Amino acid sequence: MEAAVEDAESCTRADPSSEKGQLRFLVALEAAGVDLKAQLEACEGAVEACPGSEPLVARKWRLKKAIAERAAGGYNGLKETPGDAAWTIADTRRVADDESNPRRAMAAVDLGRSYATGAHGLQKDLQQAARYLRLGCPAGDVSAQRDLGLVLLDLGQPAEAAEELRQAANAGDEDAAVVLQQLASEAQAKEAEARAKLKELAELGDPRAMRMLEELSA
Repeated sequence: MEAAVEDAESCTRADPSSEKGQLRFLVALEAAGVDLKAQLEACEGAVEACPGSEPLVARKWRLKKAIAERAAGGYNGLKETPGDAAWTIADTRRVADDESNPRRAMAAVDLGRSYATGAHGLQKDLQQAARYLRLGCPAGDVSAQRDLGLVLLDLGQPAEAAEELRQAANAGDEDAAVVLQQLASEAQAKEAEARAKLKELAELGDPRAMRMLEELSA
């Protein structure tokens, strides 16, 4: 992860005006768990270098919102920092299940990710992961939307997964864009394989295969 951050930062230094490079750097910082204020500082620099970038501007305001919510108190997050009291998974679940708590979405994302990986003493549960990640998506957490898409893929729901990944990619999440490209490539490969099989059957005189080929060619 440190190497990814270093490479992405080198890219931004080589070409500060590269929106793609700036987005990769910010995604790497987020994935590495860098402090929100440091992420915001980097994002503001990226916006200054690419003032016309909607994904960068959207990410900047999302970071500002997250920092303001954390400053308001009520949710310390699962990552313990020096000088802070340990925040347990039980505390996180309590906040995530409290509809009146303004930090509910943030806690739900942490809990959903824990369920997705089996972290913090939880047993891996993709259904619960999807449930809690969905609570965080409306709050504008793009990375949560990406993670929800990945969980839905594991649950065998490709159509819904693709929609979540598409929304995350449109908001500037590079990882979601990469997964979408992979899904598209796999779909094209399967389609080509299916066409080849139909053609083979049609050449052998299968009337159903012939009709399906005609429909696909129409």
